[in-house]
Amino acid sequence: MLHLTRRSYTFYLVLIPLILLMLTPVVYSSNLALGIFSAKYFWLYFLALLLIPLLIYQSFAQSNSLNRTDYLLIIFVVYILIQSYVLNNGFSMNKKVTWLLDSVLVYLYIRCIQRLKGGYNVLYFLLLTVFTCVIIAAIAAVLQQAGIISSFNAYYPVTGTFFHPAVLAGFAATVFPLSFYCCFSTLKYGTDDNYLYLLKWLSGITSGIILLIILPIANSRAAFLSLAGGTAYILLNTEKVKTWLSHFNGRKKSLFLAAIFIILIPCSFFIYRLRPASVEGRLLVWKISLQMLKDKPLTGHGIESFKYSYPNYQIAFFKSGKATETERFLSDEVTGTFNEPLQLSCELGITGILIIILLLVSIFKAVPPRVFRENARPVVYRVSITGARGALLAFILFSLFSYPFSLPELTLVFFTLLALANGGGINEPSAPRRKRILYPLFVCLLSAGIISQLPRLYHQLLAYNKWFIAGSSHDPEESRRIYASVFPVLKDNDLYLSAYAGDLSGLKQYDSSIFILGLKKGKTYNDLMCLADNYKAINNNEQAIKYYQEAYYLLPHKFYPLYFIMTITRYSNPAKAKLVARQISDMKIKVQTPEVLAIKNEARSILDL
Repeated sequence: MLHLTRRSYTFYLVLIPLILLMLTPVVYSSNLALGIFSAKYFWLYFLALLLIPLLIYQSFAQSNSLNRTDYLLIIFVVYILIQSYVLNNGFSMNKKVTWLLDSVLVYLYIRCIQRLKGGYNVLYFLLLTVFTCVIIAAIAAVLQQAGIISSFNAYYPVTGTFFHPAVLAGFAATVFPLSFYCCFSTLKYGTDDNYLYLLKWLSGITSGIILLIILPIANSRAAFLSLAGGTAYILLNTEKVKTWLSHFNGRKKSLFLAAIFIILIPCSFFIYRLRPASVEGRLLVWKISLQMLKDKPLTGHGIESFKYSYPNYQIAFFKSGKATETERFLSDEVTGTFNEPLQLSCELGITGILIIILLLVSIFKAVPPRVFRENARPVVYRVSITGARGALLAFILFSLFSYPFSLPELTLVFFTLLALANGGGINEPSAPRRKRILYPLFVCLLSAGIISQLPRLYHQLLAYNKWFIAGSSHDPEESRRIYASVFPVLKDNDLYLSAYAGDLSGLKQYDSSIFILGLKKGKTYNDLMCLADNYKAINNNEQAIKYYQEAYYLLPHKFYPLYFIMTITRYSNPAKAKLVARQISDMKIKVQTPEVLAIKNEARSILDL
């Protein structure tokens, strides 16, 4: 078994790959298509490969037994792979499955380190790296706010090192309980170690930056709520608060809980009033998503299936005529439910979400607090266990209003916290001889599955670079040639197919554009409009009207689909044109533009005929 003494060769061999992986939230590439997404995805995968040799070696060298959380995680991974096999008639690892398995590998690696002699030396650097990522993201946010650098989203001026300010806020809010508890613990237990001294200052700076810079700039209600919940968990697990609460009798406890409930009611109303349209829009998404869950409640539609299946459910909902005028007005394109438990239920079914719930329950029940006092362990173990549990609670609360597992960086954060919160190797006995093969067998199979994706990921990396070149080219024909060259590699990538089809449509290769869009699993509003425009260009008005109607039912507040139907039928079917014109005339305007006003005026002119 390895012994990780500081400045030893093995110490750096174990440390460096893990530290590089922990930098995933701040990674970006300007040479890849969708660089803010794809760079994190590829970075996580290729660095996860570096963990495999040591992890396999240690899985055979160590004889520690698996605890309940470890077993549940193995069951979760097996369930995902079986579901993928059944739904796809063979093993098929899409992007989401890939970064989930990469993150599980990181979990196992951290658990391995916790069991090593001197493993706490690596944990110091792991925590320092996580806090450094928050500081880097905050610096990027400040520079974006000042206009010195651009954000990664055209609609938001500040996103930090992410594509959306909500992700920045969620990441910071999740880390805050960990940084807060690190600062609190190092102040309480002393800093007789240089690394502990550095941890004290960096955790304090990180906590201040989150409160004073990131959360005010990002302005995310979900992040404020998750930070409050995670911090409350930390405070409730301090000795002074526990002692204070122990003096409460039944009546005092009831009054205390009633006071909290009374405070929460106006706070909830205030949060709702900040952006009521946002809340009502999410309620609409949840309402439609429940229908999706109802169709496959036990096993779900498959991991990463939500963004492909949901548009069809939204179209069906608005076609049914059951939607209110407000719901039609609030309709939007979404790739997630803004509620991770609901999205996981849609993708993995009730079976999958129950496994995850049991996994989380096992974490908060593992290693009772008395063990912290009974075991003479370095302070970093106390910090990592309690702090990570508070951070996990913050992550869970944030996930109620977001979909963090749809992002590789937040998936990595979750499994890192899961490993840190899982007891730190404290009091883990040796496994019985007959069970010792289970852990190394799982590690080997998981590693083999990840390694098997290496050729695919390598070719994808090269293709993403070419895709970026095609998107940056001012020559449409050159772009088409590049898009065609990477088609065999990216033919399952929905964003690539949309870009390729749009380029073909611009070159008036309408049939080819229709073919490419036909390969997509789920179609966006722009896809449907592109299909309709293509059919209109080749004088297939029947198909054009069909796809314009689909686009309208996907987003029924949009004017262009109905406008094009009106212009197509104006002379061939005047009666239908008048019906559509009446519909346009009665529609509420969501965003008033000269184009929308012109469409309204043209509809009125047809009605006046």
